[in-house]
Amino acid sequence: MWHLKMAERGGAAVTVGTFESVIAAAKKIIELEGYTSYGVFFEIYIETGLGAHSEHEAFGHLEHTGKNTRRCYVVKRVQH
Repeated sequence: MWHLKMAERGGAAVTVGTFESVIAAAKKIIELEGYTSYGVFFEIYIETGLGAHSEHEAFGHLEHTGKNTRRCYVVKRVQH
């Protein structure tokens, strides 16, 4: 499962929804941004210092900045 949160520039993050896949979350971003493309690019933060985590954790937190709205989106894997 993946949680999608969104924040307006300078605003608080709000939960958009929970999705079965990162692909479904990306489709929601495409819808919210009004993109005419079929995909989005995500950024990931890789911790390399003392607090370094596993690759599994690193790839479980993805970020996207909207081109049309400049909103910040965070897609995060939820472990059950």
